[in-house]
Amino acid sequence: MGKRIFIALALIGVLAAIIGGLIELGSPMQARLRRLDDRRVIDLQLIAASVDFFWTRHKRLPTSLMELSKEPGMVLISIRDPQTGRQYEYRILGGDKYQLCAHFALDSGKEGQEISFWSHGSGRWCYRLEAHKAAPP
Repeated sequence: MGKRIFIALALIGVLAAIIGGLIELGSPMQARLRRLDDRRVIDLQLIAASVDFFWTRHKRLPTSLMELSKEPGMVLISIRDPQTGRQYEYRILGGDKYQLCAHFALDSGKEGQEISFWSHGSGRWCYRLEAHKAAPP
């Protein structure tokens, strides 16, 4: 009888550890959504760097992401969302200022983590940027 209680308690302990781990790490779906959001941030960072190169070459902002993607020598992973295939939003605000927007599945902020420029909430999130002179790619 004591052996059965020990085995039952051990199984409960193992199940509790597994459930606790899933709660801490999130479900496989949460992990997939986080990877997609990470990819969106990388895409936007590469777009911003490419806008800087374009600005340096042409002394103006590209009129669209399509124009930017056709520029020789640009290193863009994608101008499209990896999940929906929709083009990221790009809007010229005037002069050397522009805006990049994407739709994120999850909030990137976690309690205790440092907030960076590329942190985002869930849903549509926009970044206001300014083109800077950059070294050619």
